[in-house]
Amino acid sequence: MNEPKFTIVIPVYNPGEMLRRTIESVLHQTETSWELFCVDDGSTDASIEIMKAYAAKDPRIRYFPFEGDKTHHPRERKLREARGKYTFLCDHDDCMHPQLLAYAAWALETKGADFVDFGYFVNHAKTMPAFTRIDDFESQAYLFPKNNYKYLKPIGKWCLQMTFWSFVTQTAYVRNAHFTYGMELPPVLEILAQVKHPMLSLAQLYAYSVFEGSMARSALSLRYAKACCRDLRTSCELFDYGRKGRREDWHWVRTTSIARNLKYYLNWCLRSEGTVAPEDYEACARFLANEFAFFRKQGCLSLRDCGLRKYLRFSGFIRKWGGSADGNDKAGGIRLVNFLDVPESLQQETRLWRNSPSVQKYFRIPGITPEMHQGWLASLKRANPRSVAFIIEYDGEPIGVTYFHSIDYDKRFADWGLYLYRTDLRGKGVGSGVLNQILSYAREVLKMKRLYVDIMEGNVPSRSLCIRRGFVETGEKDGDFIRYVCELTEA
Repeated sequence: MNEPKFTIVIPVYNPGEMLRRTIESVLHQTETSWELFCVDDGSTDASIEIMKAYAAKDPRIRYFPFEGDKTHHPRERKLREARGKYTFLCDHDDCMHPQLLAYAAWALETKGADFVDFGYFVNHAKTMPAFTRIDDFESQAYLFPKNNYKYLKPIGKWCLQMTFWSFVTQTAYVRNAHFTYGMELPPVLEILAQVKHPMLSLAQLYAYSVFEGSMARSALSLRYAKACCRDLRTSCELFDYGRKGRREDWHWVRTTSIARNLKYYLNWCLRSEGTVAPEDYEACARFLANEFAFFRKQGCLSLRDCGLRKYLRFSGFIRKWGGSADGNDKAGGIRLVNFLDVPESLQQETRLWRNSPSVQKYFRIPGITPEMHQGWLASLKRANPRSVAFIIEYDGEPIGVTYFHSIDYDKRFADWGLYLYRTDLRGKGVGSGVLNQILSYAREVLKMKRLYVDIMEGNVPSRSLCIRRGFVETGEKDGDFIRYVCELTEA
């Protein structure tokens, strides 16, 4: 018997009838030199009979019954028997593009690549997805020079996916990887450490299933969450293989991939509240909150790019379930406390902050008298106040004030401002973190449509920050102060 070109490995655990769709997508491959391993992992549904039936019809399909071994992942158990030169790892409820293997063969055999990573799309339906035929492989691929590790970072439109089902590579690279029941990142890093000549492609060659009952929507499991976080901790050490010129790129892989994956599990936990037993949810929530704190301290997690709504949800989740907000991420360690909820002594102290030379130089009014301050405090307590203010806390320490003023609830606009009394934290990302929360509060709580701010012309860092967050000049100028506006879209 001729040796197959590709080995496809599918671990199977109770996918039911969805398994048929996955196997059919393999049978529809235009590249026919393959073997398929269907490795049962203790299924109790109809999937066992489905695997047996397909194996009986096509000699390229092999069914491996469950051996009672949960200490080793089914992928790891059977990769030793792979005969193909190249390996693809597929999930039991997803689908392959009919040209996936043909595309991989072109990249690996005619272009000299030893690893080809491709795109995917999310499929919410339980039917076979509609794939688009690819006529020009070359136009959608980029082959990186040998031993050039820039592929580890996004470059323009090219981005490494970091998932099993997004790449095909040499079987020798995969055979010795250590697979677990947790997440995919550690074995992916082990495989990537051996790659010398990768190709990244924009072609969407895989349909990732997301629907009730799919692998991506499995019920919350504390055991699974612990396994994922354990593997994330392992990944903290795997990124640095001591290869010259690779350290910086692998550090990016560690920080970005761990951040992305842990944020995924945090969001998964948030979505699962009310769908699992309360005691199971509480145990998992507390565990994830503390893992969050661990990775923050390791410098492996940043919330700056996770989106405003998720950032606020995560912050509340961490505080509720006991995770510390301490860490190296300035934006992630920020908390806004309503001005009326802090001690009166702190309320009065802020007037001294505002009148300090390092702060007042950025304001039109040079100093605030005690009478002015008391009048402003009284205005915060009114019904539908025209001003709302917050103490900015960083690592639990008050460091400044941010506030809305001139709020118009009918026309739905307001002015905004902030100042940091702690001058050593200026330019460290604190202002960016505050503005993220302010924009979200203005849109979701105050229901504003526009937010204005006046910035001194010479205050270039503040002007640059606001422009990056969508503020534009209105064309109005009052002395040295330029007026900016941000149109707030609906969340």
